[in-house]
Amino acid sequence: NGAVPDVVLPFKITKEEAQNLINTFVKKRRFFANPRFKKEFTTENIMGVYLPYMIVDANAHASYTGQGEHQTRRYTVGSGDNERTYYDADLYNVKRDFDIEIDDLTIESNSDKINTSDETKTNNIINSIMPFDTENCVNWDSNYIKGYTSEKRDINVDDVKNVVYEQCKDISRFAANKTLTFYDRGVRWSDERFDLRGQRWKSAYLPVWLYSYQQKKGEKSLLHYVAVNARTKETMGSVPIHKPKLFLFSILVEILGIFLTLFTYSSNDDSDWPWVFLLAGFVFYGIMYSRYRNKGARHHHETETKTNMSNLKQEDEFVKSKKKLSNAVMEGANNRRISNVKPKTRYIDQLTERVEDKIKDNFNK
Repeated sequence: NGAVPDVVLPFKITKEEAQNLINTFVKKRRFFANPRFKKEFTTENIMGVYLPYMIVDANAHASYTGQGEHQTRRYTVGSGDNERTYYDADLYNVKRDFDIEIDDLTIESNSDKINTSDETKTNNIINSIMPFDTENCVNWDSNYIKGYTSEKRDINVDDVKNVVYEQCKDISRFAANKTLTFYDRGVRWSDERFDLRGQRWKSAYLPVWLYSYQQKKGEKSLLHYVAVNARTKETMGSVPIHKPKLFLFSILVEILGIFLTLFTYSSNDDSDWPWVFLLAGFVFYGIMYSRYRNKGARHHHETETKTNMSNLKQEDEFVKSKKKLSNAVMEGANNRRISNVKPKTRYIDQLTERVEDKIKDNFNK
């Protein structure tokens, strides 16, 4: 279609190596895997595929103004059911101003693969095996694709420039976080300014070893992928789950959790944390489902893209000390916000972090 790539990144991982990586990935997930999938699974039909991407270099200027909090004390008040944890913190006015160079931000340029919201395909799996070592790309030569299959680029710069702009903003925001380690409770930016001053785009073919499996249930179907980055060996996949088996084991874990809760309370323990055991079955189901399906797997462009910050200006001005705060993090903190991640996914991530923190606190006690 005339979309000849500018550069290509040759395959480095052999088919045999990719087969071993995919076998290992699936083997670790066989217990709750769909029986039909286990019967039909074979790595003999994996494909070496050159997928089309856009590689973007950019330079920009960023300026952030807001407030941050630094924890100075953590303590508990009361006992038993009335025990409460509080925090003291110092509040600061915070400003950051800098230039930033973004190197080799990589974006899918095939309309099918870039669509990670398609409920019939696990395209997020392919997205998650980035980044590639794109600095080793060579000028386009069709000889590189001999013996492999490839997909055509059907997306142009105008189609993804808004995505690139938002991802560059995320990258800049997380680059600023490297200067904010003092603010352990977070930073709430009230003004974020990002000026994208220059860009350079290249189209590229990047190598992937790909296993696919079509799972059908009635009229519905889901295309599962297990993908291997053919340069770095990064492997990620989606394995069909045998939900009745997983549900049964989750019930057993929940029953055990209820038993442990009753046992703990009957032992005259004044702690208020045994209720955590009541979540055992739900947590077990969630962990196993996530481990097999990896629905939230993605390329962490905000931290995995190379950057260079220069001309940094910092201002940190003490405002006041705050006492007896009930939240472990600053209210409204947004310095770790990611613009293109679904709100539901962000909420689940935050909830998981809070549950993990609560469990750690209780075990420390």
